[in-house]
Order: sequence, then C-alpha cells, then structure tokens
Amino acid sequence: MSFAVNTTHSRANKQFIRRLIKDNGWKEAESPCQRPSGSVIWIALRLDLEWQIQQRNAAQWTNLVPGLSEMCAKVPLAQLLEQTNTDWPFWPKTWILPRDWSALERICNSNPSKKKTFIVKPSDGGGGGGIFLFQSTPTSSHKMQNLNIHTQNAIVQSYLNKPLLFRGYKFDFRLYVAVLFPGSSGKHWTFLCTEGLARFCSKKYVAASTANLHNTFSHLTNYSLNKLAVASELPASEEEEAPPCKLPVSEVLPMLEDMGVAVDVAWQGVRDMAASVVDIFAANLPEKTPNCFQILGFDVLLNASGKPFLLEVNAYPSLMIDQVIPVQVQKSSPTKMHALKGLPPPKNAKSKRIKAPTPPPKTTVEASLPVLPEGEKLCKCMEHHRPHYHTDSPVDVNVKGKVISGVLKMVKVVQANKAEVLDPKEVAAKSSVYQFIGP
Repeated sequence: MSFAVNTTHSRANKQFIRRLIKDNGWKEAESPCQRPSGSVIWIALRLDLEWQIQQRNAAQWTNLVPGLSEMCAKVPLAQLLEQTNTDWPFWPKTWILPRDWSALERICNSNPSKKKTFIVKPSDGGGGGGIFLFQSTPTSSHKMQNLNIHTQNAIVQSYLNKPLLFRGYKFDFRLYVAVLFPGSSGKHWTFLCTEGLARFCSKKYVAASTANLHNTFSHLTNYSLNKLAVASELPASEEEEAPPCKLPVSEVLPMLEDMGVAVDVAWQGVRDMAASVVDIFAANLPEKTPNCFQILGFDVLLNASGKPFLLEVNAYPSLMIDQVIPVQVQKSSPTKMHALKGLPPPKNAKSKRIKAPTPPPKTTVEASLPVLPEGEKLCKCMEHHRPHYHTDSPVDVNVKGKVISGVLKMVKVVQANKAEVLDPKEVAAKSSVYQFIGP
C-alpha cells in the first residue's frame, strides 16, 4: 500500500507539504467532503482535530495529539514542572500570575539596592507578543500594578542575564521534538531532531539595565521581532559581524565548539530536558489516543558556561518557509508606482499634466536596501513596516523540510509494521535526522 498524506486541512502549510510529498515520492490525498483518506491526516489547527479523529480509520495517523497542545502553554507548563520537581536544572526560577503575585512582590521589594531582572510572558502569547523585561526597583511594583500584570494569566521568570553570545549577539535554538503514540498500548516514543534553527538577535547584547530593557532587538531572539530590524540601521562596526536572523543548528554547533563550548555536554542536557518534559506531558494526558504524533518546538538558551535552559515549548512551531525582504522603491511615475503595488494604472495616467512627485532624499537605510527584483510585486501585508516582498527562506526550506520529512518517514515505518516489535532506535535511523531519546 502506498504512503499518502492528506493535505485537506493543512491550510497555510499545504504548498510546502505538497512539495515534500513530491520530493519523497509519496502521494497526496484530499477529502474535503468525506471521510479522510490517506495514511497520515495533516492538520494545521486544533479545531479540526476532534472531527478528524472521529472520522479516521484505525490505521490512519494524525499529526496532532489530543490534549497535548493545551499543556504546552506557558502557565500549564510551569504548573506541570512545579508539580513534578521544584528544582529542574533546566528551568529558570518561575512565578505564576496571578497566583504568585504577593511572593513576587516580596522578592522585588527585598534588598532594593540589588536590582534583579525579570521577564514577563503571557501564557498564550506567541512570536514575542506581550513579553517584556523589568527590574526590581522601588517603583517596579507600582509599574506592574499600572500594567495590571497581576490580573493576567502569565508567568514571570528570572532573566538569564549572562547568555552565551555569538560574535557579541544573543541567540537561542528552536529545536524540534517529535512525540509518537504508536499502537494501542498507550506508550510513547520521543525523538529529538538533530537539525533546528539558531535564532539571533539583530543588535549586540548588553546586560539588562534600566536604560535598555525596552530594546527587544537585543534581548528577544524571536524571528517575528528581529525581521523588523534592518541590518543597515546598526552601527557600521556591527554590520560586518552581525549574523543573519536564522542559521541551521548543524552549522552553528561546530562554530560553538571552536569557541570552546562543550557542545556534546550541552546536547546531552537538551536530550535529558526534552525527554523529561515529554514524559511529564504523556503522564498527564487525559487519554492516550493511538496512532498520532506531534512536532513540538523547544526554545533553548545556553548560558555563558554552555548550560541549556528551557525558555518555552511551542505546540505549533511555525512550519512556514517564507521570509520578508524589505526593499527600496524606485519612484518614477504614478503608472509605475501603481504597477509596483499591484494596482491598475490610474485612469488619467496618460495625461501630460500628471507629473511624478519629487521623492524625498533617501536615508542611509533606504539607500542600502535592495531594489525590488524584476517580476516581484510589493506585498500589502503588515508583516514589515517597510516596503517589502516575500520569498522562500533557504534556511527554513532546509531545516523544516528535514523536520517534517523525517517524522513522516518514521510514521511510514511504524505504519508498515507492528509497533510492538519495532526498535525505536531503528525507526529513528530511517529518518536520518532524529535521535530516539526515550523513554
């Protein structure tokens, strides 16, 4: 029986999934108005999961695990880790709001001469949204009350003020962990992908102080934030050394090793971390649904000594592969400007009375941006504040292609055999990019 992936409910990921299906010689299935067909039903949103689980047959797999996504939000994750161990070596000191508001306030007010830095993360936030830093000062409690943080569902963590730096820039890893529930035994297998994304801040790191707490381009590594920074806005001394926003983990680890980082020790710490967290998730699932898997995104930061810390777990790590390219616009005539924006020409475009407005002189930033390539049109979306267009990111295509193809290869092996007689290490070997880490 041929291996087929149903893309009906893959939504924004459909085109990339289709590309991977073709590259691997698999088949695509679609069933918009009937019972789902195919070996794997790829679902992009949780709201589609329940119906697909009910409609699928016993041999079909889904790419989401019922009940798992809810536990990955920041507050539930913090609660689960707290319930099982109050001193996980990979988890920063954490307070859950509003429950721990009084305890946090006491910490802020104790020893006012020694400032402590904290980071606030809304429980359901994503892409860096709603995250901010603050320091324990005589006015910090007042500031937090003004922001009504104590009434929100959020966590506050001790800020890791001494991260490992790459050429002076803060970075973290987006690592991909695949959780499989093969067969009806209720057991799970956890796999760590050896490829991932190293995500860099766009401005050099300076230890947190009241003067720079607002500088998200220096403190937060989220690509959704740092793509808004333009390299030429940085001081000239930083441009030459600045790494791109994203690089494959496989390229960065050897460079860290050259810097003297004990990469093997750090990677083992990541393996232990991921296995422990997934085991906690599995133990707390209300029901273990057979024949399903999920790709989780673990955001991991190394401190100055190379010790890994878990920042968060993403239930739906982005599998998008496009990147935003800001450009300068060559202003010439109303007709050409309409064409660049994808609009029809003005009705009176041929009138000689219409003259192109004199453009203001270009700033240093604008002059350094690339010109819009021929054949491309300016995008009208709000993903960037400058004129821009979208194109595939080679880094994302490479990394996320391996992540998705690898887990589907493992599912294909399990589906063709009885899970009870399979060795998960041999299953991982079929993927070429995943390591079996437990249990």
